[in-house]
Amino acid sequence: MKFELVLFLVSINLIFAQNNTLSREEEDRRANTPVPFTLADRDRILKLEVRSDELKKDIENLRQETKKDIENLRQEMLLRFEALEKKYDMMFTILYGLIVALFGYIVWDRRTFMKPLEAEVHKLKAEADLQKKLENDNKQLGEKLLGVLKELAANNEEIRKALQKFHLL
Repeated sequence: MKFELVLFLVSINLIFAQNNTLSREEEDRRANTPVPFTLADRDRILKLEVRSDELKKDIENLRQETKKDIENLRQEMLLRFEALEKKYDMMFTILYGLIVALFGYIVWDRRTFMKPLEAEVHKLKAEADLQKKLENDNKQLGEKLLGVLKELAANNEEIRKALQKFHLL
């Protein structure tokens, strides 16, 4: 089976190789055949040369125009980027200014808010000091009155019983 497959492949290869050789020989024969060349052919070739020169010039002009257009676009883009940078710088400066103004307003508001509270605290402190003084004065007055009553209780039985009733003696 292997032998038959190898034989088949070799025969196909030989067939294609012969066809290939024949076509190469025919190509060589055609290349060596003289071709008639007329004045019209020469004129066509000259026109083609002139036209190719014109196309080269046109292509070069297009290249130059394209380079100019690209350079102009670069300049426009640079100008736009610079304008955007200036705009963003201005916006950030305004933003920073607003933030500083906000902090200033917060400090001002705190001070304004705290002044009435401080006044109220001072008022309450003064009232507390006055009340403490009054309580201290009342305590001293009470102690004095109790001392007087104790002296009177030594001479008066009724006052002594009343003071004992309230556990003051």
